[in-house]
Amino acid sequence: MQLTQRSFFLLDCLGAVLSAVLLGVVLVRFQVYIGMPVPVLYALSSVACGFAVYSGSCYLLRVSNTFFLRIIAVANGTYCAVTIALLFHFYDSLTALGTVYFTAEIFVIGFIGMREWRYSQPVGH
Repeated sequence: MQLTQRSFFLLDCLGAVLSAVLLGVVLVRFQVYIGMPVPVLYALSSVACGFAVYSGSCYLLRVSNTFFLRIIAVANGTYCAVTIALLFHFYDSLTALGTVYFTAEIFVIGFIGMREWRYSQPVGH
């Protein structure tokens, strides 16, 4: 199945909403089982909310410029890099469940970001 730019924005928006809810509502309530500090969970949730607004706006406004898709691809890559840094920084306090959650999030968001980046490139690159 070939995704369009618009469907990438929808996918990104829905994924960001899911991340925001998981981080800012679910994981905060079960922080003791995750190990990531609550302020960090709220910060990551806030970033995910920003990504959801950006991608949702691009989807609703039918943005078709590859530049805007590159922005969210880079943002997703940056989010993954920051999350990796947080995994190392809070390694001693993270539980196995927390490590699994954030590692899975990195892989999913990283995969989507790489696909967005590849799709936003000119043909032949």
